[in-house]
Amino acid sequence: MKTNKFTRWTLLTASCLTLTLALGACKDNDDAYDRPAVSVTQVDKTADGTTIIGSAEGTAKLRISSNRPWTATTALDWLSITPESGSAGDHEVTIRVLKNSTGATRQGQFAFRAGGQTIFYTIQQQSDGSSIINPGDKPSQPENPNQPSPGDATIDGTDLKNFIAKYDTGASVTITADEVFKAVVITDAAGNNFVSNKNLVVQAGDSGIGIRLPQVVNTAWTSGTVLSINAKGGKVERYNDGSLQLNFATPPAITPTGERSTIVPKQVTLADVFAGKYDNVLVAVDGVQFDKPYAKLNNQTGAKPQNDFLKMTDCVTALPAGVDALAVAVSGYSKFKGEPAPDKNGRVIGIIQRSTNKDKTVKHYNLWPRTVADLAGLTGARCTGSPTPTPAPAPNPVPTPAPAGADLFISAYLEGMGYDKYLAIYNPTGAEVDLSAYSIELSVFAKDNNSGKAVEHRIYTLTGKLAAGATVIFRRDGATVNQGYSDENISKVIDFNGNDPIALKKNGAVIDVLGSFPSIWLAADGKNGAGKEVLLHRKASVTVPSATYDAGQWESVTTITKESKIADLLTQYFAKR
Repeated sequence: MKTNKFTRWTLLTASCLTLTLALGACKDNDDAYDRPAVSVTQVDKTADGTTIIGSAEGTAKLRISSNRPWTATTALDWLSITPESGSAGDHEVTIRVLKNSTGATRQGQFAFRAGGQTIFYTIQQQSDGSSIINPGDKPSQPENPNQPSPGDATIDGTDLKNFIAKYDTGASVTITADEVFKAVVITDAAGNNFVSNKNLVVQAGDSGIGIRLPQVVNTAWTSGTVLSINAKGGKVERYNDGSLQLNFATPPAITPTGERSTIVPKQVTLADVFAGKYDNVLVAVDGVQFDKPYAKLNNQTGAKPQNDFLKMTDCVTALPAGVDALAVAVSGYSKFKGEPAPDKNGRVIGIIQRSTNKDKTVKHYNLWPRTVADLAGLTGARCTGSPTPTPAPAPNPVPTPAPAGADLFISAYLEGMGYDKYLAIYNPTGAEVDLSAYSIELSVFAKDNNSGKAVEHRIYTLTGKLAAGATVIFRRDGATVNQGYSDENISKVIDFNGNDPIALKKNGAVIDVLGSFPSIWLAADGKNGAGKEVLLHRKASVTVPSATYDAGQWESVTTITKESKIADLLTQYFAKR
C-alpha cells in the first residue's frame, strides 16, 4: 500500500577439473564445458558503426548473445540499462538516457560482462540530450559501479565515525568546539529527491549523517563531492528517534575539498534493514519489488506536493513487530516523480533512513533513490506469496526461553536446474545475532563418483545482523527467482552441485552441517549426489544445530525439475520453520 506523509522514512567450482581460473561456475554437468562466449550487436547503427539517440530521454536497442549469465553495469546516473542482467541466450537490451540538465557535453561508459569477458561501450551526450553510442576498447581500469572509479579520493571514515559515537547520545547536543570531518555527498541535487532542498546526506566509510542547512543546498555539491565539514554551531539530534541529523541555524563552515569519491552501495537484504543496522548510507536492497503496481512514483499535486512512500516486499521476510515496512521514498519535487514504478523484482539502490511515528511505537524504513536509474535493477520475475506476519507482542509477555544449545542453523536447501541454488539460515534464539562470527563453508567435489579429496573449500564470512526468529536466504547469481541475498562472493559458496556438503561455522568451528561434510555427499547408490535437484527442509522438531549430519532431521520435499515453481517453493519452505 502507499502512505503519504511529510517526513518518513547477498570458481573454481566443482569447476571442471581442467579449469584453473575462476569462471563463475559450471552448471550441473561437471564433465561438460563450453568456453565463455558473449557478443553484443547494435540493432540500429549508422554506416560508421555508431548508434544515435536523437533526443533527451530517448532509447536505443542492443542485442546480447551469451552462453553464460550476464550483467550490464554503469556508474552513470543519467543512463539506465534494462534489463541489467539475464540468463544465457539472446536478449534485447534497452539503453535509455535522461535529460542533460548540465548544459554541457558529458560522456561515460557502460559494459556487459559474462564468464570473465567484458564488452565496453562509450556514450557521449550533447547539451540538447542527443547521444552517440560507440563500441569502446577495454580500459586498463574499467568503470565499475561496485568499485571506486579511477582517480577517486580515498576518504577515511574514522573522523565521522568518532564524531557520531561522541555526539549521538539520544538527546539534542550543540557542538561548541571545532569538530571537523571529511565526507562524501551521496544525495543528488539533479534528481532533487530528498526530504527538502535544504537537506543533504554525507557518508564516509560505513558511517553517514544527514545535514540540515538554513539555506538551499549548493547545487554544485553533486553526488561524489568531498566536503570538509566543521560541525561547530550545529546540533546533533534524532527527530522522533529517527535518522541522525546535524542541524545548522546559521550558515556553517562547509568547504568542498576539490576531491571526488565514489560511494559503493552496501548490498543488504530486507532482514538487514529491519535489524536497524544501516542509517544515512547508500545501500542496494536485493530481491525486492513494489508490493503493487503504481502508475507513478509520486502522484501528489498542488502548490506543495507531499512525499510518497511506496512499500516494498520480497515475499519472504516478515515484518518484525513495531515495523511498518521498507518504502521507496519519492519527493513531491523529484525530477522523476512522474515515472511509473517498475513492476519487476530485483535491486533497488538508495539512501536508507528511518523514522518513527509521534508516539515512537512504529518504525518506518525509507529508501531514497537518487535518480530513476537507482530503480533500473528491477528487471526480474516478480515473487509471489506473502510472509507470515509477526504477531504483536503481549502487553506483559513472558519470554519464551531459547532451547538449550540454541544457535543459528541451516533450515532449507534447494539445488535445481542450472543456477537455481538457494540456502536458508535460521535464528532460533530469542535475541538478535551479529553474523560477523559466522561463516559458510562448501566442500567442492568435481564429480559424483569422486572418492578423493575435495577440489577446494570455499568460505564466505557473513555480515550484518539476524533478528530473533528470522531467516536469511542466500542465492546464487543467475538464479531464476530473485529472492534472497546474492553477490559475487556468496555465489561461489552457494554453488553446490548435489554432491558438495555444507558447513555453518561459528568462530571457525563447525556448528551445523548439511551432508557428509567434509567428505563427498552421495546417495545410497554411492554414485549420485544426495543433494542433486532436490528441496530439503529442516523438520520443525529441530531447534538446535548439529555438527554431525543426521538425514532424519530433514524432509525431502520434492525433486526439482524444469516445471518446478521455484518462487512458490521458496515462499512455502524458505520463509518459515
